[in-house]
Formats: sequence, C-alpha cells, structure tokens
Amino acid sequence: MSLAPHGTSFGVYAAYRRALSPRLITEAGLRWDRQTYTDDDHLSPRFNAVWRPGECSELRLAIGRFKQSQRIHELNVQDGETDFFPAETSEQIEASYERILASGVRLRIDAYHRSLSQLRPRYENLFEPIELFPETALDRVRVAPDRARLRGVELLLRNPAERPLFWWLGYTLAAAEDQVGGRWTPRAWDQTHTVKFLYGYRAGDRWSMALSGVVHGGWPTTPVEGEIVMLPDGSLDTLLIIGPRNSDRLSGYRRLDVKARRSFALRRGKLWLTAEIANLLDTKNDCCVDEFIFEDGPPGPTRVT
Repeated sequence: MSLAPHGTSFGVYAAYRRALSPRLITEAGLRWDRQTYTDDDHLSPRFNAVWRPGECSELRLAIGRFKQSQRIHELNVQDGETDFFPAETSEQIEASYERILASGVRLRIDAYHRSLSQLRPRYENLFEPIELFPETALDRVRVAPDRARLRGVELLLRNPAERPLFWWLGYTLAAAEDQVGGRWTPRAWDQTHTVKFLYGYRAGDRWSMALSGVVHGGWPTTPVEGEIVMLPDGSLDTLLIIGPRNSDRLSGYRRLDVKARRSFALRRGKLWLTAEIANLLDTKNDCCVDEFIFEDGPPGPTRVT
C-alpha cells in the first residue's frame, strides 16, 4: 500500500465589534473552512463580550461552535488508518472574572464547559503512554468515543508583575471525559485537582530567580487482575485480566522546579544565561506501568504488583 494524500485547506473569518456602552463591548464572528482532501466545509459562529462594572473588575464571556479538521499530516497510517475523518465539533462556553484587590493583587476566576461530538478515533497505550514507537507496543488500543466533555473552574491569584518579589498561585478543578458505549471514562490526561504556584525575586533587569511547583492527582490508568489457571498438561499459567480502561489512578504527582537567569549587556543587544533544575527534590512520580509481577500460588486469583 502506498499513500500520497494531497489537498488544500481554506479559511475565512469575519468579525463585527461594537461598544454598546463605555463599559460593555461585544463581538460577533463567523468562520468558514474547507478541506478539499476530505470534501468538508463548515461554518463556525462565535460571540464574545467584555463588561467592566467598575475600574477594578472585568467580566468576559465567550460562546461558540468550533470545528477542528483533521490535518493532512495527521492520518494515522502507523495504526492502519487510510481514510480521513470529518471535522470534529466543539460547542463551548467560557466565562472569566478578574478583579484587582486593594493590595494590588489580581484575582481571576475562569469557568468553561466544552461539549465535543463527531470525534475521530484515536490510539492510546494503556500502560506505557511514553513510548518511542507507541504503535508497536502490545497495549495499543483504539479509542472511538461517541462524544466527550471538558469542564473546569480555575482560580488564580498573582501580585503586580513589576514588583521585585513576584508570585502567583493557582487551583484548578476539572474533568476531561469520553463517552464510550454509554459509559463516561476519564481521558488519559485528566486531572481532577491541580495546584500550581511560582515565587520569585527580580533584581532589576539583570538577575531573577524563581521557585515553581505543581501538585495534582494521579494519572488515570487501567487496573489489572491476575488468575493462576491449570493447563491441560497439569502445569500452571498466569492469566492477565484487564479491567475497564482508565478506571483506576496512579499515585499523586508532585514536583518542584527552580530557575535562575542573568543578563549581560552587549554592544548590540543582551545575552541571557539561564540555569534550571527540574524536579528539584527528585520526587518519584508514577507515569506508566513497566511490567506486572504476579505472586505464585495455587490456582485462583493472585496478587498483582
């Protein structure tokens, strides 16, 4: 088999922006796209609004339908796909509120809900998602959701960026799920709770140093059970029983990073030197399952590590 796809993508976008009052600005937009290699064309309307109820606060709203076409280099030939799929649809609403507190600290709250449909299949590895050649692994599976939903609320606090001591702190409550066969399943990158922070010091334009960190729940994983069975010749073998995809979790994730930067003035510009240490405390964060170890015993269920 020899594949040589070719085609053209077109896109046109128009928007109309109007200030309904000194504090309220709206924008309506429409986008048209076409891909000749899928014989697919579609319209994507959207609406945005910004309202400033006071000098120190702002509320933003965005509503729209977005189409994501499969790009010509995204055909999964390594997984046996030979045909392109129609564009995916995302109907979404996002709201954002920002306020400057009395101390100059900025508070921002974001909320979003995205409903995805007409999803094209994707391929994942159940146990080792980080692989050089993932399509050659035995745990490779095809995921074909009927639809998906992404929901979340994000809170962010940060002080004025121009101060020598600068920091920000964020928390996110979110869910990324697929519906497959009537059952909602977390996506492989789903993080229910996430806390991030950064604290740094800046000495003019020459020196800066920052410590940052992230803590979030464990990545979804697929549970496995084991059973020792007796073969017809009387020998024992271990049977691997794979549970529902992404119905379990690995341990939580924790990481600290530190970064320092120094600038040098040159005759025709600046030279920046940066030193960075990732995972400063050498935390052993679980990302994957390398192998399963079964406990020996009589026929029947056995412990799996």
